[in-house]
Amino acid sequence: MGNERALISTEQKIGTALTSMGRQTEAIPVLERAIERSIRIEDKPSEARCLNQLAMALQSLGRFEQAIAPTFEGLRIRKALNDPAGVAQTLNTLASLYWRMGRLELAEQTLKEQIAIFGDEGRGRSRTVGMLNLGVLYNQMGRGQEQLAYADSVIAICRDVGDAL
Repeated sequence: MGNERALISTEQKIGTALTSMGRQTEAIPVLERAIERSIRIEDKPSEARCLNQLAMALQSLGRFEQAIAPTFEGLRIRKALNDPAGVAQTLNTLASLYWRMGRLELAEQTLKEQIAIFGDEGRGRSRTVGMLNLGVLYNQMGRGQEQLAYADSVIAICRDVGDAL
């Protein structure tokens, strides 16, 4: 019907659904079409969302190295758009990639960057999710004391804002 933005949104949702159903190989071309449409009509927010979803589909197939490029491109776009929530989401995807690749120090650095974005902005959920993930990472790294410190901080923040995270 000529509504490119609606088509991009639909393709992204289809790609997300296919990925969640374990049908990533079907999701990838759908997401790539959505990215191409986004570029053609210069819809940067949609392009960034689709790039992140593509990275997640590739990651779930174990194609970690391939997932890095769309993740960094999405991060670049979201930073240019001054979209802190989108940057945090993309950093979370990047940290997950590093984690699954066994690059734990890079995962730690990326999660710390995600946490820092919201340090003074009062966005409790985005910050605490990063802190929670960092605590789990510390557990995997055998750094239990640091994990406990982050867990205690997450609990305190959640209590302060009434969040059951």
